[in-house]
Order: sequence, then structure tokens, then C-alpha cells
Amino acid sequence: MNASGSFRAMLPCAGLVLASAFTVACSDPGAGPPRVGSTSKSAGELEPSDTELRERSTPMQYAATQNHETEPGGLAAPAASPPSDERRAYATFAGGCFWCMEQAFDEVEGVIRATSGFTGGQLPNPTYRQVSAGGTGHYEAVEVVYDPQKTDYGTLLEVFWHNVDPTDPGGQCCDRGDAYRTAIFARDATQRVQAEASRDAIEARRALEIVTPVLEAGPFHPAEASHQDYHEMHPVQYAYYKWSCGRQQRLEQVWGEDLPRTDRRR
Repeated sequence: MNASGSFRAMLPCAGLVLASAFTVACSDPGAGPPRVGSTSKSAGELEPSDTELRERSTPMQYAATQNHETEPGGLAAPAASPPSDERRAYATFAGGCFWCMEQAFDEVEGVIRATSGFTGGQLPNPTYRQVSAGGTGHYEAVEVVYDPQKTDYGTLLEVFWHNVDPTDPGGQCCDRGDAYRTAIFARDATQRVQAEASRDAIEARRALEIVTPVLEAGPFHPAEASHQDYHEMHPVQYAYYKWSCGRQQRLEQVWGEDLPRTDRRR
């Protein structure tokens, strides 16, 4: 069990952060308190039909049932048809809190869907409480589905690097423990070569001691529905968490002028 596992098991993944979190110093990750808070809807309150749908569907199948837009007059517009297989590719990244990584990839043109979940562990179909309690081996991660005609894996790698502190072996900012470590999960040899080359180039250019591994991708397990699109569903709580945790401040310390201007104080 990680240092904060027993406490996290009683809480969802960081909603509102207590006042003591203001003292978090991300440059010294071990000094800060664990992330705490609650969402407006706990895992135990999820509608069974929604939970079952997410667990039994692929991220794209689930998204197809959720992405209905409202037309003038209040009528639900049909969901857009998913792209063909030739226009769909996948990537998996672990960058600490999956809420933050989901937001980062959702903003990339050509990304169809970013799904929060877990990968890299031994337990089948893990829950958030099980992963945060420690001992499952899972990382919090995002599965990114993208259109390779509109963006590419190299672009996604750049987005990943600029949204993590790759020098931290114990988590990200106030989120401590194995589940919050960074990693790139390569789905094939091409992704592995690109990921390793990207890591080596950044390490040399920025003189950073990068601890982020490139691992072989395994099964990806979507998290509970209450964790999906959290930055859109609960923007105030999300923004408060991200600021209080010191995540954006740390990114600016690590990346400096390399950080895209649109990512500064976002």
C-alpha cells in the first residue's frame, strides 16, 4: 500500500482540496499532503446502467452513446458516426491525475476521445478505490483515440511531456504513490521507437534526468463514469484542485519557455 492509500480509498480522485493543500510545494513533492476531496457523485451513487455500459464497452462504443448534442428546440441530435478504422489510432499515457491528462489531450485537434482509466497492473477490472489503495500495480492513465489524418503520435508525445514532471519518480505534485507515476505505454514497435527517441531528445535538450519509462501496453480499464470528462463536468472544482495541487506551477518550473503559451496558467 502506498503512503496515502488507506486515506484515498475513502475518497474519489481529488475534487475540492482542503485548505492545508495550499502549503503544497511541488518542487519538494514529498513534503505536500495527499490530494483530498470529493466529487458531486460518488462511485457508489452511479447509475448501474451507466457503469455497466462503460465496463462492457470499448471507450469508442461508450462515447458514441454519450456524445449527443442538443439541437435548437431541445431535440437530441444523432451522435456523429465514429471514424473508420483507417482514421482511428490509439495511444496510452500515464501522467499522474488522469483528470489533468484527459483535459490536455481533449484539447488537441484530431483527438476523438481521451478516456480516464487504469493500466499496467495485475487486477482485472480495477476500481478507483482499489488502485488508490495501492498494491494493484496499476497506473492512472488515459487512452487517447485519435485521427491519424489530423494529428500524429509525435504530437501526442509532445503534449504528454509538457503536461508532466518526468523527473519525479514518486508521483506528480501533491499526488503521491505508484498509481501517479508517469509512463508511456507503447502499443507497437513504432510507438516504442518514437517514444524513446522523444524522451532522449528532451533529456538532452533540457538537461533533465527523466525517469519516465516506455513500457509495453497492456489492457486498459476505463475508470468509473464519475471520473470521465471531469474538467468539463466540474470546471470549478477541477480548476481549484489543479491550482491547489501546484501542478501548473510545477510544469512552468520544469519546462520554462518550452511550455506552449496556451498551457501557461491554464
